[in-house]
Amino acid sequence: MRILQTLWGTKLRRAGKHPRPERSREARLLEIAEIAGRAVRSSKDLTWKEANLVIQRWLQEGSLPGMPARPESPESLSEAQLWKIRQIEQYFGWGAPGRPGQPAQNEKRLEGFLKKKFQVDHPEQLSHDQAWRAIEALCAVGVRERIRARKGKTYSVKRAELTRAVAALKAELQEWRPAQP
Repeated sequence: MRILQTLWGTKLRRAGKHPRPERSREARLLEIAEIAGRAVRSSKDLTWKEANLVIQRWLQEGSLPGMPARPESPESLSEAQLWKIRQIEQYFGWGAPGRPGQPAQNEKRLEGFLKKKFQVDHPEQLSHDQAWRAIEALCAVGVRERIRARKGKTYSVKRAELTRAVAALKAELQEWRPAQP
């Protein structure tokens, strides 16, 4: 719901509109209903699939700063998905070459992961659905590694612990930006 509200606010600002909150809500719900194909009294009434459809449509319209609008088929990888995959790669240091005198063990990590799980060499080759699954899997893999680094390599990460840690990571990634050289 937070993503929907953020995208809507950005969309209004880009259009130069500053309606009163109750009018903004009405307009938002009308547009959501049009995209979802049914009447909606609240954003909370949306199914996960409908919410994802609305988010994707607004992302394609270029609602985020730095996100140009581009026509995409529902099957193709979106720019937002590619950006998120690259963000996760940088966050966990998987694209970084090794230090001088050390092997570059993480340099091809993402490509190896994608090859094994999705039979593609680069994230740009993923379909929309594959990209969504890759983002979720990358978060889980990275979080599981961090937990095991703290608690020992043989530690068995429980599902509830993993779910909480992935949710915390996603919240952190919303604000995270790579260090500038």
